[in-house]
Amino acid sequence: MQAWAIVRKAGYVPESVPLEHHMFGMMLGKDGKPFKTRAGGTVKLADLLDEALERARRLVAEKNPDMPADELEKTG
Repeated sequence: MQAWAIVRKAGYVPESVPLEHHMFGMMLGKDGKPFKTRAGGTVKLADLLDEALERARRLVAEKNPDMPADELEKTG
């Protein structure tokens, strides 16, 4: 992949580090329609990960109501 050659040539990633591309399909908005990146309606990765962690913690808390809060915070 051309992007790999660029980051290696720029010195960002050494040859010893393997780079892989993982496709994850189309990202859909709450309305079920694909995000339109040029229209600026996308979600930032950090926000997406925060939401995923919050949902995971909520689910763990539901399934384990006796789990201490500090243990729950380590979830994720």
